[in-house]
Amino acid sequence: IAETLLKNLYLDSVNKKSKIIISCSIGIASGTDRENNNLRRILMKRADDALYAAKKDPETDIVVWHEGID
Repeated sequence: IAETLLKNLYLDSVNKKSKIIISCSIGIASGTDRENNNLRRILMKRADDALYAAKKDPETDIVVWHEGID
C-alpha cells in the first residue's frame, strides 16, 4: 500500500507543463500483543520513529517496524 501511495504521488506530481517532484516518507509499525493496554501508544511511537528513520536516509522512503510488543 505504501509503495502504491508513493507511486501515485509521483505520477500525480507530473503534468504537461512542468514537473514537480514530491518527496514523501512513510513510517509503519505493527504489533501482535493484543493483551497490551498500551499497544496503540507503543505503535504510534514506533511508527513515528520509523517515519523519522525514513526521513534521515535519502535512499529510503518507507520504513516498516513489525515485531511482538513486550
